[in-house]
Amino acid sequence: MPITFKSMKAPKLRKEHVQPIVLTLTLLWAIYTFIWKENISGKYAPPKLKINASLQLIKRTQDYQLARISFSAHNIGDQTINILTDLWKITEINHKIITHDQAVQDFDARFEDFLSLGSDAENIERVRITYNGNILAAGSLGWNSLKSGESQKLTDVIALPPTSKEISLSIMVPYAKDLNRDSATWINWTYNKSKHATEIEICTPNKLNSNTRWHCLPQGSGDYERLLKDNEIRFAYDESTYAP
Repeated sequence: MPITFKSMKAPKLRKEHVQPIVLTLTLLWAIYTFIWKENISGKYAPPKLKINASLQLIKRTQDYQLARISFSAHNIGDQTINILTDLWKITEINHKIITHDQAVQDFDARFEDFLSLGSDAENIERVRITYNGNILAAGSLGWNSLKSGESQKLTDVIALPPTSKEISLSIMVPYAKDLNRDSATWINWTYNKSKHATEIEICTPNKLNSNTRWHCLPQGSGDYERLLKDNEIRFAYDESTYAP
């Protein structure tokens, strides 16, 4: 006996049912747009800071070089952010020419690393190594906080040594959503003379040793990374090289 299928018609949507559905969809859209999107979601989004640094040589004499430095910061996130202890610095760049035998040995070692790490890992040079020299100038932006969409700028003029051939202008700005400069946890900078480098620490009140008020953790340690994560501390960084 052949099997036959009867076509089933979709139930008609009655007029009295349409209005509640439309009202429900409108309510859901309003909750998403005006409550979640405008108020709640922004509180959970990570803070975002965009910075820029530039240098322009404006005068050169036998005794000094005048340069104009400019910095800008723009909060591109949805919430107010607090800027912690930032640092900008101008560093002299030095190039060291090494002997042929040493150059070949160093190049071979670097080339092996280059091949194992990939072509984007570093640039290879045959007879010259580059390193940062003396810090010629340093300072802070002096900004405390930026509201969502807010921008701030800083411009200043500084004098550089007349013998500086190549320099680097760099800026590092730690920032957080809930942490500010008056908090118990804060950013500290140190200067390593042997490396001609500035290093960053995170400091907290020392609860284990009453003789030492602060406990400072150097960059790279496990506790340092944990404090970064717990306090949602992020870094905005910019660096450019100039030949005056």
